[in-house]
Amino acid sequence: MNKINLMNYVGENWRVILNDNFRQKLKRKIKEQKLKIKAISLSTGISIDSIWKLQEGRTNATFGYLKILCKKLNIREEELYQNIEAIYAGVKKAAFTLKSITVDEEFAAWWGAWIGEGDHSPTHESISMTNYEVNLLELHLKMLRKFKFPIDKPLVEVITNKPGEKDIIRKRWSKILNLPRKQITSITYMERASQEGARVQVWSAGLFRILHAIDDRVKSIISKSSLKVKIAYLRGIYAAEGSVRKVHIRIGMNDIKEITFIRKILLHIGIKTKQPNFNKWSGSHELSIYGHDNIEIFVQVGGFDLHKKRKQRLETMFSQYGKFPYHVSFRKIKKILEQQNVITNKEISQMLNTGHQNAMSLTRIFVEEGKLIVDRSEKELKYSLAT
Repeated sequence: MNKINLMNYVGENWRVILNDNFRQKLKRKIKEQKLKIKAISLSTGISIDSIWKLQEGRTNATFGYLKILCKKLNIREEELYQNIEAIYAGVKKAAFTLKSITVDEEFAAWWGAWIGEGDHSPTHESISMTNYEVNLLELHLKMLRKFKFPIDKPLVEVITNKPGEKDIIRKRWSKILNLPRKQITSITYMERASQEGARVQVWSAGLFRILHAIDDRVKSIISKSSLKVKIAYLRGIYAAEGSVRKVHIRIGMNDIKEITFIRKILLHIGIKTKQPNFNKWSGSHELSIYGHDNIEIFVQVGGFDLHKKRKQRLETMFSQYGKFPYHVSFRKIKKILEQQNVITNKEISQMLNTGHQNAMSLTRIFVEEGKLIVDRSEKELKYSLAT
């Protein structure tokens, strides 16, 4: 099953907003069964005054109290869950209504991005994401809507390296994220910022805690899901934390658990990596993807599809990749020969972006293996496919 019941992770002391009809039903049941308020107070640890207020709808009950009360009244927990309208840990304005999560492609992509670029501070307890890549911020907003937060709930903080009128910046980001200007709450100028970006956030301590509590469950579901879900997760985490180097792709995370999981999912889609390295200067564990075949798979699955600049950088790097494995070199030569019958070492050198001597070495090997036939009738050697 790829569905997670969030009710299993709700704290006993969190407050619950009930459907009014169900609250009235509880009140009737208490009266019908002639339960004394004092007896309920003694068995639940809730004060008599609080129980009166709960029955009158003047305050909201704790989740733990309602479970005990429903058990006394022979009401199934499932019925209680169905009649919960919202839950909150702390202040009521931070309530959430989501009761379950389905780990599909979209959620997996968001999860990867949030693990990498989310604010995981237990002090803030906000479900936030900070980035300059608009694709990630739009994905975050879309997921917040799927989490059933009202459309006016997400707030945006802009970090800019461009001095200018705040109203102009606010208007620009309002248009970029398709949000009212009033939700662009602050604009901070940072001269050292590499480029302009934004933080999109919703405060909800309860859902924040649940999302961290289900981490192992989400990873388990992703690892057992389809290739599409696994690839979606990789797109999210690499858009957040990945980078394109000269001849490889790198990702760094502070938590070795995350790197180990990324490595596992990469292997599931056919990408082999060596053991991660610990960078003592950054304090992160780094995992690199080397080799033409591995990078080719990453390109083919759209590993950087959620990050435009890194995707372009990867395509440029891969198009100029100079050291092809023999089987890849032959595949490229064969493809050309199926179109033009003969090829020279000079053409091979240009096509493979390699030196003339290396091209000659390759063709000599392919001739010896019986894959190519060489024509020595002219000064410039010509090669064709062996039949």
